[in-house]
Amino acid sequence: MAVAGLHLATPLPISCTTSISFPSNSYRREVPLDTPVSNLASRICIKQHSILFTYASTTSRLKWHVRLTFSAIWLPTATYKSRVSAAQRLVRRIHLERIPFLHDTVTEVVVSSHHDSAALLPLPLRRVDKQDAEQDDISLPDSWYYIREDPWRVRFPSYTCDATTRMVPLSVLSKERPLAPGVSVVRLAGDERESYVYKEIERPLYTPDDTKMIELEMQHLKLLRNANTNDDTDGGKYVVRFVAAVISDNPYRTSIDGADAEQQTVARGILLEYHTGGSLEEALSTAEIRQIRPVESTNAPTPQDKRPWRGWAVQVAHGLQYLHEQGLAHLDLKPSNVVISGAGQAVIIDISGWAGTHEYLAPEVREVFHLAQLGLEVRVRNDCWALGRLFERMALAAGLDGQDADGEVLEAAASRLTVHEPEKRMGIAEAVSFLQGVELTLGDGRASSLQEVWRGQRNAKDWLRDRLSRLGDLVKYCWGIFRPDRTRTDTGGSEIS
Repeated sequence: MAVAGLHLATPLPISCTTSISFPSNSYRREVPLDTPVSNLASRICIKQHSILFTYASTTSRLKWHVRLTFSAIWLPTATYKSRVSAAQRLVRRIHLERIPFLHDTVTEVVVSSHHDSAALLPLPLRRVDKQDAEQDDISLPDSWYYIREDPWRVRFPSYTCDATTRMVPLSVLSKERPLAPGVSVVRLAGDERESYVYKEIERPLYTPDDTKMIELEMQHLKLLRNANTNDDTDGGKYVVRFVAAVISDNPYRTSIDGADAEQQTVARGILLEYHTGGSLEEALSTAEIRQIRPVESTNAPTPQDKRPWRGWAVQVAHGLQYLHEQGLAHLDLKPSNVVISGAGQAVIIDISGWAGTHEYLAPEVREVFHLAQLGLEVRVRNDCWALGRLFERMALAAGLDGQDADGEVLEAAASRLTVHEPEKRMGIAEAVSFLQGVELTLGDGRASSLQEVWRGQRNAKDWLRDRLSRLGDLVKYCWGIFRPDRTRTDTGGSEIS
């Protein structure tokens, strides 16, 4: 039996000393299979189960990471704890030394009879006493197996050393506190003055897409790294900056002492600059609380509480424009992906460009599964929509902070950015000009700002809406008088139809 592109281990000598260990939370129950057990009194679906473990040979200094996946029937009285114990006993019943595990990865041993018959091998099980078998909660319907590379393993991509990129070993990181699943504030050994953000590949509820997102974000950050300057007009200062790639030895390495190992350096995540002002989501939530609670003298906004909503909006738009100029789209712009620096500036984070949040997706892309595969123009227009949704919340917060004029401008920009027809949607450059009140020359030679133009258009729309409303009232009134089915009463009291 062979697995393409992977090196199989040869069976171990019977005299080898071996050990088995189970990490915490290694047992997992999958969805029920489609095969019912029809010969039982009640129909019971066979469920698929898996358990992770490491199998080491202290004699040959080798260690394998293994997942055993099997379909099993459990007694009705089986608890979670008893299922875990039964799965561990099953692992110990197998002659693991006879199985050719894969090197430097996670081998999945699938116990099944539904596979290519040429790849199936009889499962080498040890005999058990009849008394022990009766006490077990598990019954295996299959006694054949095949192996493959575990498709659900945490995938750590190989990392090639790059002279232009700083690399930090995972071992020097010390976590201070979590920010989100897989994201933490960390310090480096020997650099206690500075804090960083560490985004790691291995995280709770991991899927292979998590690895792809970290790889893409690292590529994009490296692309932007050399373009960032301290120029006040440079939009790159409003995009998070790359610090280093976090690396380690391959955690699945088979050779315990590293002998005969090929390229074993892998990426574990990325290190980013840390901004201490919290997220825009937190700032918006603080402002929106005032809308829920009655405004009292004790919680009314003070000058110190007021945030530069319009200024932050301009900075986010500048950062987004900068990404687009570099041929990148964000795809997941939302308040939690904007942070505030210690200097009070808005900074865009999470620039993998891989996936989006439905609430901030433009109507034309909401049904698209792989957003990253869309053309750049489509993705840019989606960013415009997301920016408009962001401005809607910022406009509300500005109004709650007593910044009515700024709230009005943000609301106007939001309405232009969230036009349903993508080709009619305001662009990012136009949004920046709109927010900054850049003057332009009208047809009659008068100078006016985009905001004044919008106010004039809005006043005209309000006038037209008022006239249409009055016309509608008049039509209803006339219809009420002259409708054919109306029954009137003449002066003499007789009904006239």
